[in-house]
Amino acid sequence: MRDNQQLQGWTFLNFITFILHYRIYGTLKQRDLPRRYSLKDVIEYIERISMLKIGEE
Repeated sequence: MRDNQQLQGWTFLNFITFILHYRIYGTLKQRDLPRRYSLKDVIEYIERISMLKIGEE
């Protein structure tokens, strides 16, 4: 790390990532899906989602 501000940014992003991982896992667990899908499977699927802009809207 170069300075304190970069360390704080890195720590913040890791914290947000941690929260998102547990929200996804909580949703899987609530719907009894961990038997069929792993957290890694869901994240790999989400990574493929993108937005396509058509026209000027």
